[in-house]
Amino acid sequence: MVKTILLVDDDPVVLNCISDLLQRSGYTVITEREASAALARTDAGANFDLVITDYQMAGMDGLEFLCRFRQMRPAVPAIMLTGHGTLESYQKAIGLGATACLPKPFKSRELMCLVAFALGGAADAGVCGASTSQEAGLSSGREGGPARRMPAHRM
Repeated sequence: MVKTILLVDDDPVVLNCISDLLQRSGYTVITEREASAALARTDAGANFDLVITDYQMAGMDGLEFLCRFRQMRPAVPAIMLTGHGTLESYQKAIGLGATACLPKPFKSRELMCLVAFALGGAADAGVCGASTSQEAGLSSGREGGPARRMPAHRM
């Protein structure tokens, strides 16, 4: 079954690049440039298997979006993208239920590894370029904690 991903970013170039990458990998991608439009779509009954959102957006930021999205879809995994990654921003995102945080710029492989992991797949060598989940910087628990800095944060 094809997985559907909600992608929210106010930068049209980033939105299109990530959307193209995900679609080429076989996912159905719904894009929104405004967090409020993504919430309206969700409230109208749209279902998603994963949400990927930018941290800093005009209007509603990614943290507020994630908080509101969680109220409607608490079980849907979320990945937060940020060009302004600080320990505090990672902690806030994880506290609101983000599955992972990925600082910009990132490599396509890093995003695809997190997507596979968030959707319940193992972080395997084919997706992540690592032979184990541990080498990919992922874990099934919270033992890494938000203080551990790496290209892709999995909490």
